[in-house]
Amino acid sequence: MGPAETGDCPGRACADRRTPEMKNCLQPPGNPPDWRIAMATDECRQNLARFCDMALADRQLHQRLCATVDVESFAALAVHLGRDQGCEFSVEDVQTAIRERRRAWLERHL
Repeated sequence: MGPAETGDCPGRACADRRTPEMKNCLQPPGNPPDWRIAMATDECRQNLARFCDMALADRQLHQRLCATVDVESFAALAVHLGRDQGCEFSVEDVQTAIRERRRAWLERHL
């Protein structure tokens, strides 16, 4: 049983079964927010960034996101929960942010 199932979901790497890009998508980067720059519009970028900040601060919201098992379900749930929090962005915005974050990680570590 992973951390998400036990309720011990840490803020940085949720569940062992999640892909590296899913583990890192909510992680605030140590440098300028390069993963946020890649999104299509400023408003969507700001909304997604604000939602990510909310998810990092709200344990229950974060755990719901950690419970997803793949990128598609993670992105769909993020859009749904984001709307509930007044943050409008699309599945494509989330997927783009994940891809950009993954690319930045790969460039730093390979």
